[in-house]
Amino acid sequence: MKKSLLLLVFMIFILSACSSEDTESKAESNESSETEQLEKSDDVEELSAEIEEEFKGSKEDDVVEDHYSAEDAYSLLKDSGLISSEYEDVTEKFEGSEGLVKALKTDEVNISEFDTEEDAARYHDPKLNSYSVKNIYFLLKKNQDNAENFVKVLEDGEASQELEASYSSEEQKQFVDAAENNVDFSQYVDSFYGLSSEEKSNTFETYVVDKEVTWTGIIADLEAISDSIVLYGKDDYNGETWNEISSEKTDMMPYVFIVELNEESVKDNLKVGQEIKISGVVGSRGDKELNYNWKLYEGELITQ
Repeated sequence: MKKSLLLLVFMIFILSACSSEDTESKAESNESSETEQLEKSDDVEELSAEIEEEFKGSKEDDVVEDHYSAEDAYSLLKDSGLISSEYEDVTEKFEGSEGLVKALKTDEVNISEFDTEEDAARYHDPKLNSYSVKNIYFLLKKNQDNAENFVKVLEDGEASQELEASYSSEEQKQFVDAAENNVDFSQYVDSFYGLSSEEKSNTFETYVVDKEVTWTGIIADLEAISDSIVLYGKDDYNGETWNEISSEKTDMMPYVFIVELNEESVKDNLKVGQEIKISGVVGSRGDKELNYNWKLYEGELITQ
């Protein structure tokens, strides 16, 4: 009896031990499985983050490729020689314009950056010298004959020093060549007057105004305008005074240029009828049909 009882107790002990081992083994197995799942979860999250970052970078590259900042557009055009002046930020003047990000103003062109291409495209009208490329809208104020070059540079996304200048006519090209070769007044204005009425305005804004010239002329008056000299630029001068030219012989006016001097004292050693060479910046143009004279500013005497 005692032996049977002892045997029963021993069997119960063995079964309990086996049950305990199974429980521990299952626990360890569960813990191992949970760890593997966590590691897999971490791997998935890391991979997802990498994919998301790569996708984000791809989107950013697309934005850079398809969109410009106003400053980027300005730099491309300036580096291509299509713009020479510095820009002014005029964004505040256009507050409320739908989609407008920034607006820049230069002497040659106004540049506006928009959120989307659609916003910029609303202003595209070549007849008004207005163009849009990607998200940039620009209005040409000078150099309108070279609009294709402006568009090309922005479409290509890179500056170019090999752009071929375009001219509206052979006469305009001849005038530009003459101006760039610093010809004297008479040849300069005769070439300008040879342009068509439509060309004169554009040519003046692009190639004449604010440009420095050196011209020779005969002094017609030293007193009529206190800080200026009245000069006649052809060789048929016969002693006409400014009053006679401006009121009686108005056909001479298109060949008159009035020079506002930097130093009025320059006139002290000059006399009417004397031929002099003088430099200045073109401010306004003459007109043969309307009998207008030319005007220079920042005048400096070269020779007398």
